[in-house]
Amino acid sequence: MTTAPDLTYAHCVERIRAAREAAAALPALTWQASGADLADGLEALGELSAVGEGAGAAIVIDAIDRGESAAAEPPLSPKEWVQAHHRRYATAGASSIVTLAQACREPRHHILKE
Repeated sequence: MTTAPDLTYAHCVERIRAAREAAAALPALTWQASGADLADGLEALGELSAVGEGAGAAIVIDAIDRGESAAAEPPLSPKEWVQAHHRRYATAGASSIVTLAQACREPRHHILKE
């Protein structure tokens, strides 16, 4: 996995929130972009989305490893823990990210995790 020794977890979360704010504003600003700028923006969003999915899986892997769902009050399954902490997964998709996270925890899937 890629490491960023100059960043803390809190700093990363702060930057993610800033990126989310910028992405939310982008649709109202596309009129300012040239065709090449539109393509560049779409590419950047695609990269952010892919990296975000991987980071989300890494968080779920760590939460499962730490027993966060079982420590909740009341205890939750990993799927319920994901649903409780991410509105995107509240109704669908929680099973997919939990399945991915659990597979990544298996040594035979180390390449997937990386």
